[in-house]
Amino acid sequence: MDKSKAALGSGTDAGICIAVDTMDLDPNDRIFVLEEQMKHMLRVITRLRKEQHGTPASAHPTSPASATNKDGIPLGTVCYGVTEKSPLLYYLTVEADGYVVGAHKFPSLSAAAEAVSLVRRSGWAFWHMLDGRTLKEVFKD
Repeated sequence: MDKSKAALGSGTDAGICIAVDTMDLDPNDRIFVLEEQMKHMLRVITRLRKEQHGTPASAHPTSPASATNKDGIPLGTVCYGVTEKSPLLYYLTVEADGYVVGAHKFPSLSAAAEAVSLVRRSGWAFWHMLDGRTLKEVFKD
């Protein structure tokens, strides 16, 4: 089984990143998906706790505070997105080589937004900082 497909679901559900119906997977693939989701959620929880205790949003445990990705967003930044079609709250983490949502890495903000919302949209407008501002408001205005 293709592990990237397992992390995203399959068929028409290929855009769902966090809510994976693991009942259709064999036990080994189910374990893989759940482990990847747990790793991502642990990174998100750790990041949120650090920000709650005063660590700047741009600080990343393994990178200099000034390190940014190709779009100029600080590494380790955690964003959230919501969609009208799902009650789930999706978290995105900025990494040097992409954007992580659940157990999948995307090359762009828009690709990540489209995967979770199943609608083509601007990732800069879809993803929000933890204070509620969009990434566009913070990094493009």
